[in-house]
Amino acid sequence: MLLESVLLDGNPDMKTWIVVSVAAILGLGVGVGSALVRLEQAPWDGSAAPTKPNESAATIPTGPHPTAVAETDKHDFGALDSHATGRHSFVIKNTGQAVLKLTKGSTSCKCTASLLGDNAESADVPTGGSTEVTLEWKGKGFKGPFNQTATINTNDPEHPRLTFTISGRIVTAVSIAPTNLVLSGITAGEPATGELKLFGYLEKPLKITGYEVTDKTTADKFDLAFEPLPPEEIAKEQDARSGQIVRVTVKPGLPLGAFQQKIVLKTDAENAPTVEIPVQGTISSEIAIIGSGWDDGRQILSLGTVSSQAGLERTIRILVRGPERNDVKIKPLSATPSLLQVETGIPTEWQGGQVVQIPLTVRIPKGARPAHYLGTDEDKLAQITLETTHSKAPQLRLLVRFAVVN
Repeated sequence: MLLESVLLDGNPDMKTWIVVSVAAILGLGVGVGSALVRLEQAPWDGSAAPTKPNESAATIPTGPHPTAVAETDKHDFGALDSHATGRHSFVIKNTGQAVLKLTKGSTSCKCTASLLGDNAESADVPTGGSTEVTLEWKGKGFKGPFNQTATINTNDPEHPRLTFTISGRIVTAVSIAPTNLVLSGITAGEPATGELKLFGYLEKPLKITGYEVTDKTTADKFDLAFEPLPPEEIAKEQDARSGQIVRVTVKPGLPLGAFQQKIVLKTDAENAPTVEIPVQGTISSEIAIIGSGWDDGRQILSLGTVSSQAGLERTIRILVRGPERNDVKIKPLSATPSLLQVETGIPTEWQGGQVVQIPLTVRIPKGARPAHYLGTDEDKLAQITLETTHSKAPQLRLLVRFAVVN
């Protein structure tokens, strides 16, 4: 009734005010009513309204919860021996107000293992407590830098995952440079010395505790000496922490021709107790050899593959120069295998008497049993040793490569 009387009054400004007021009153009434209905269905507990999944507001824990704190999450092993297993433990503390639950997560490769306690899959850390997570890296079969991770899952709402990283470089415990020693053109009757560098890559300084010359027939002709490698030389080798200079001296008395020896160094490195050094060279003098199949650089006579039914005979020449050339006598001392037949001929003058040449005949007789002395491994070749009366070359040694087939 009030509304009707006002509208009939004919005042246009009053009409507008009344309409707006009524709309506002109606909207307020609807809103209050909706709120009352919601309160009846879900009473308000005083907390803020939850955010929608796509809203950017951070989750705020409500009530007691654990807090995972890692003292550090990275460890660099530095240089790690390829035979060793690197292991480092990270500490996780629970500084929260509830039990912290930890479980193993993923690792970046099979070489890294995350451990909780005694290799357990999970661990519970009480308030104020701590536990260790151990990461392991096995360097076997690997060389160079590595960087690996392991993840631990937690029930800490602010840190649901902890990632730990280990890094370093896999190196050998010991190396030697060069890897073999070559002493070419040693003059008979004179000593010769070669030098190598032995590097240690581990924290403990490398020490040489002894050595062995493996071929006992000429072992007394080799002598070794050691001294620390200067710091500036060690610095030139990446990751090296210590080093030794190894000097190998070949004393007079080895037979003329090619020689081979193997020296085994003994060290205090747990994973590299021995280091092998192949040694090879040539003893030369006023005596030389020429002829078909003769390799003067390697001092090897190649006879090829020989038929047992046909056999083989090869004659080469021994040349003698110098003041002793007319007085030198040469004769076979030994041949291995015994099927090799060796004999020397009558000396003759050559090049106007400046050189004396002595024929040397090597024979594989008909009917010889099958044999194999081919290949590149000089230790497995046949060998002929000659005895001479030359003052600086009491022996000549020739390696022979051949095979006998039926």
